Amino acid sequence: MDEQKLVKGIGGWLAFLILVLVAISPLISWTSLTGTIAQIESNTPTYLLSDQWQNYKTAEWVLLIVTVGMSMSAGISLYRNHRPGSVNYTIFCLWAIGIGSPITDLLITLGFFGSDKMNAALPLTLGELIRGFFVAGIWTAYLMKSKRVRNTYYSEPVANATVVESADDNTG
Repeated sequence: MDEQKLVKGIGGWLAFLILVLVAISPLISWTSLTGTIAQIESNTPTYLLSDQWQNYKTAEWVLLIVTVGMSMSAGISLYRNHRPGSVNYTIFCLWAIGIGSPITDLLITLGFFGSDKMNAALPLTLGELIRGFFVAGIWTAYLMKSKRVRNTYYSEPVANATVVESADDNTG
């Protein structure tokens, strides 16, 4: 005998996405920026005395705080608010972080160091944009197509989301 059960609530890939948004991505972003700044300062100690470098670092930290704030607020919204708006907000944040952050980073570099440094940063930025597009695209597709997401955040659940065999089914 088959017993039908709706897949609903925080679990599976949805739980993983929330964990990524709230903890993993912010930690990786913070570690990456800290390491990059330390490496640049180690390779170019004269930057330590530069007001331009100090202002650049401040701008980079502000960008990090904004992107981490967006990421964490999207994850918290998915966890706490089971409404369609949470899904829409998360999709917006995924694209803003994945595409907007690398572009903003490039513009910060241009503003503080000019086109020479920006041109040097262009290949890295292009890689970040491709990664951001890929990550945002995959998670957007998941959020738009997942039965779990539909059943958790929207008022009309998807029937027959999964079929679970009961323990007394011996048809094997």
